Amino acid sequence: MKVSEKWLDEFVDKELSTNNKSELFTMAGLEVDAVEPCAIDVSGVVIGKVVSCERISGTEKLSLCEVEDGSTDIKQVVCGAENVSAGQLYPYAKPGSVLKNGQKIEKREIHGVESEGMLCSAFELGLVDASTGLYEVDADASPGEAFINYLSLEDNVFDISLTPNRGDCLSVIGLTRELSVLTDSNHFLPTVQKVPSKIQDKLDIYLQHPESCPRYCGRIIKGINSSVITPTWIKERLRRSGVRAINIIVDLTNYVMLEMGQPMHAFDLQKLDGNITVRMAKKQEQLILLDGENYKLEQNTLVISDKTGAIAMAGIMGGETTAVTTGTTDIFLESAFFTPTAIMGRARQYGLHTDASHRFERGVDPELAERALERLSSLLLKYCDGAPGPIVNAQAMKDLPDQKNVLLHHAKVNSLLGSEIESTTSSAILKKLGFELEELKDGWKVTVPSYRFDIEQEVDLIEEIARVYGYHHIPETLPTVSINLQKRHQRTQLYSLLVNRLVSIGYTEVITYSFVDADLQNLLGFDGESLTLMNPISTDMSVMRQTLLPGLLKALQFNIKRQQNRLKIFEFGRCFDIEQGAIKETDKISGLTYGNMYEKQWGMEDISSDYYSIKSDLGAVLSQFLDPVDLIYKNSDIKALHPYQNAEIYYKNQNIGYIGTIDPGIQADLDIAETIHVFEIDIPQITAKTPSKYMKISKYPSIRRDISVIVDEKLPAIEVINSIKNTSYELLDNLELFDVYQGEGIDIGKKSLALGLTFRRSSSTLTDEEADIVINDVVSSLNNQFGAILRE
Repeated sequence: MKVSEKWLDEFVDKELSTNNKSELFTMAGLEVDAVEPCAIDVSGVVIGKVVSCERISGTEKLSLCEVEDGSTDIKQVVCGAENVSAGQLYPYAKPGSVLKNGQKIEKREIHGVESEGMLCSAFELGLVDASTGLYEVDADASPGEAFINYLSLEDNVFDISLTPNRGDCLSVIGLTRELSVLTDSNHFLPTVQKVPSKIQDKLDIYLQHPESCPRYCGRIIKGINSSVITPTWIKERLRRSGVRAINIIVDLTNYVMLEMGQPMHAFDLQKLDGNITVRMAKKQEQLILLDGENYKLEQNTLVISDKTGAIAMAGIMGGETTAVTTGTTDIFLESAFFTPTAIMGRARQYGLHTDASHRFERGVDPELAERALERLSSLLLKYCDGAPGPIVNAQAMKDLPDQKNVLLHHAKVNSLLGSEIESTTSSAILKKLGFELEELKDGWKVTVPSYRFDIEQEVDLIEEIARVYGYHHIPETLPTVSINLQKRHQRTQLYSLLVNRLVSIGYTEVITYSFVDADLQNLLGFDGESLTLMNPISTDMSVMRQTLLPGLLKALQFNIKRQQNRLKIFEFGRCFDIEQGAIKETDKISGLTYGNMYEKQWGMEDISSDYYSIKSDLGAVLSQFLDPVDLIYKNSDIKALHPYQNAEIYYKNQNIGYIGTIDPGIQADLDIAETIHVFEIDIPQITAKTPSKYMKISKYPSIRRDISVIVDEKLPAIEVINSIKNTSYELLDNLELFDVYQGEGIDIGKKSLALGLTFRRSSSTLTDEEADIVINDVVSSLNNQFGAILRE
């Protein structure tokens, strides 16, 4: 929230420096993001009165103005603004003045006429980002008066970042309430008196959905003059708060909202048809809002309606058809309490964010509506005249928030804070904050004020005491505690082991969003039912991920665009599926390699990563948990992967994940030049860490025999390997497949597998004859099982 320092000063009777205020706010939990001057330094600008104004011959827009600036001489100024006229007052920049963007004003000749200075617009004075025409000064200003003094520009603007639980501070009164408590000073509030009715006109108000709107106040005011120019001091306070001035009615409504924290709205009474009903939107109902956009309303949206239909989106924005203008004479004022749950998320649902929705989402004082309406009525009558009717207060008492009572034990305050705060100090702090206290034997029964939505339990009150007392006043003492070492959660252990191994072999961990692009996820073959977000950040983040691949591929694209053409990345995260109508969450780990296997170096040629290199990496990771002997890779039909470079991974006949090369078509769609290799493993399938087994190394020599067998080309090599292991497991020390051949000398439909078998006995030296017997058994077994024949 942005607020003028001078405005704050009007409500607190203690003089404080800007830095002191900033520090007090921040240390009390109301973080000050920035403190900036409310305008640029325009010390050379004064109020100038145009005495005469004549068009310069030969020009279309330029006028020669005689300007009175409070000195004895009349200044001659050339001006091109359309709204310049004799008798009016404008900011006059004398020669030597410096305006926005460092523009220095000097005497100069324009179309043969000497110009002594410049009449200024609000843009040139740095008051707004864009403007047309000169800034018009009120008639009660005096020529020669410093413009800085006229607008009280020696002021700062605090930009305060409020946490969502402190909606009570989204107003000048809320902020100064805090400041007065922190400085132990008086808090001055604007006088709000009941405005007596002069007419009996009123509209009936019906609350069809009282759980969303339990209180709605309305008042008719007739015969107002809406063409009145908003007083300069009000427009300035709005500007310094980041609110644009529109017309007197809207400006006063916004002013009271900033002052008191109650959003309100004014309808043009003559554009209303019948009484007011607060209800939920109907199916297919539409509403054109003040931004000119036509919105199709969802049935979860609270609306204000008359006989014609919805006329405003409750707590968010009014409708265009009932908007007030400078020609409005009769108005209906709205001041209501909408519950936070009724407004929360609704503005974002339509891509909106307004000052009203920002406040109602966080909670507005339910007792404030009528008082704020009286304040607005008095200001409107003061500046616009008019005849007010009675306030109609429609309310559903049972749906209004209950008054909260919280028990606070004094001993708990000090035990929790590690402090020695006196009970009288604690009670004084709470009373200043607006809490009512009833003394009990060991503490207080605390009644929470209606504007403090965030106070629910005892610790909330203790926090209030601590932040006002001052965290810097609480002594720093180290607690004496006994620590019971807890066994790490299995998920944490798994994460550490997986991450450490992947990092050790050159991978980098990435963290991506859990919500991804639905089109990309479908492209990867995950085109079943997915969990769709109700209010996505953007269209390419609209569904919850079913796989980690979209995030990794997006990260790859991001890096390639930044000339990072070698990548080994992984992510450990949760994926979301819908099974039989229920949401299923699964932890997964996924990796991706792209480009060269190694950093470029002069002694080695580039070696691109491939299916086998990422398979080797994955094997190194899984070997911590699973016995590699029981891991089986089977080619499968995985849409995201290359049809001949992919495999589903099985462990003891249980599918635990997949590995492969991204399908070339998908690679082309992603506009990525080189092949991409990925793996993904379901974490729940590798929950047990394989215990290390001690095996004595044999001191006896080994014997190696190489064989080449011809088998059916469709026979997976792993089945041949497993058969050999089963036949010769007692003597087999190592087995490797070192070649696969198809071509000349091999029948069509066949392939040759070259295998190296190493034998060793742990108790004695193995003889060649014994090794030959084992080889014969292996060849015979392969022939019986697969029809394999030994290649000559």
